[in-house]
Amino acid sequence: MVKSQDLKNKSVLELGAGSGLISFVALQKGAIVTGSDINLKVIENLQFNMTQNQLKLEAVLSDLFDSMPDNQYFDYILINPPYYPKKPLTIDEKAWFCGSEFEYFTKMFAQLHSRKFGNAVMILSEDCEINTIQQIGLQAGIQMHLEQKEKILWEWNFIFKLSKTGEKS
Repeated sequence: MVKSQDLKNKSVLELGAGSGLISFVALQKGAIVTGSDINLKVIENLQFNMTQNQLKLEAVLSDLFDSMPDNQYFDYILINPPYYPKKPLTIDEKAWFCGSEFEYFTKMFAQLHSRKFGNAVMILSEDCEINTIQQIGLQAGIQMHLEQKEKILWEWNFIFKLSKTGEKS
């Protein structure tokens, strides 16, 4: 989805940047990119990779939007969330587990609802509980609209556009 967008001079947030792959693609397309993650090792790796590849990215250590100004606007927010319902016991496990009660999604949807943004896109795997995640979103005032479905290797992935309830998607 990122590859097909005109991102030149657009502000992009990769929320939960992990390896930074999405950030790298957005940078190559001319975006102004912020990569955030809760894991300090990830932030350090992003900064190292940016230096090695002579790319400019703002790397922010943040639990979702906690360390970002409330009024910071992004044209695109790109989310590849942890979605397995289990309590993460280490910082590394937070990349995979969203909490036994889907706490990641409860917090993420609430914070997203309180922000102004252009487009928000989230990818989910067939392995996760999409209906539960949709219900959590609706409770926070966020709708998920299926934009694309793609089989990658052995699993189906679904790309959802997120919008505030009552807004056009």
